[in-house]
Amino acid sequence: MKKLQIGLVVLFSPLTVASTLPPVYEKPVKLVTVNYSAIVEASGLVMSKQNPGIAWIHNDSGSSATVYGINLTDGSCTAKINMKGASNVDIEDIALGNYQGVETLFLADIGDNGRTRSSYYINVLSEPRLNGISGCKNIDVVVKKIKFAYPNNTKNNAEALMFNEQTQKLYIITKATNTEFFEFQTMDTSGSTNYLQYLGKFSLSTVTSADMSRDGEGLLIRTNSTIHEVRKLKEQDVIRFTQEPLVSVPAPSEPQGEAVTYDEAGNYYTISEQRNPPIYKIKRVISSTECLPPNIRATYSPDRKSITLSWQKPAQSLPINQFQVNNYKDSFLWSGTATSYTDNSLPGTQGSFSYYLYSKCDVGLSKREQYIVNIK
Repeated sequence: MKKLQIGLVVLFSPLTVASTLPPVYEKPVKLVTVNYSAIVEASGLVMSKQNPGIAWIHNDSGSSATVYGINLTDGSCTAKINMKGASNVDIEDIALGNYQGVETLFLADIGDNGRTRSSYYINVLSEPRLNGISGCKNIDVVVKKIKFAYPNNTKNNAEALMFNEQTQKLYIITKATNTEFFEFQTMDTSGSTNYLQYLGKFSLSTVTSADMSRDGEGLLIRTNSTIHEVRKLKEQDVIRFTQEPLVSVPAPSEPQGEAVTYDEAGNYYTISEQRNPPIYKIKRVISSTECLPPNIRATYSPDRKSITLSWQKPAQSLPINQFQVNNYKDSFLWSGTATSYTDNSLPGTQGSFSYYLYSKCDVGLSKREQYIVNIK
């Protein structure tokens, strides 16, 4: 149990509730086998938010500039995006996120095995809505291109692209030993060169894919045979990922691990470079620690006879059922929509009072946090 000491000497004293504990994941389970012959060397994978039940997949270098919308129920092709005007020297990864209010796909033409390329590109296109579409319908889309270069115009081979919704920026992890982590400072599509900023290194090699969670707290990094995750708090800068420990998370047995991606709920998925590749799902076990309401504030009355705890709504994507707070006299139960609790039973004197925060998700009710409020 974690204790927080708070001295309330002003009307509002903010408390931040956040957990840096890594999530727990179940064993990989085969979700579906891709049943479409054109996917011969799957290299990138993302899960659609606005088209539930659809995964976007693309092939490795040597294939057309095409993205396939695969039905996660039977593995069939629902739609095929033909990227007109795309850069397609060696597309290695795909990212998806809400960019400037639009669900956007980013295709990374960043492979450079021989380190001979003069330029690198990210293909940018709005994700199509597939309402009523089936039968692998062709969708032609003219893409925009982000031309970029590494610091000092160095050449790098990379296969991992990420998008962060909080910063509205793209990130790249290179493939070499002690892989390097870069951030796009600008994402201009006019044809001018966007120079990346170096953020740090990870003690990994042969990185084939990576993804950032939609809430900005998780980063998955995939190699040929392993998957690692690193976590930070949402309010912390992205560079924090290079300062926190890498944790090994479950990876399915695949011939050549090629792609990894989160879904909106924090589960993740993998695919391998092979014909008729299976898509594996690794389910996140939601714990009660993740249901805690964030940014708790405590306010007490001038006569010291009442105190109000207020908070933001917890993440709506989590299966929250209820919360409970106990003090030394009573208990109060509230739903996931309430945002405050008032205790009117204080004696009107200085003192220390304990409030116990409970939470209940799909794993039952359990004590998690104790707040010691010192009223002066």
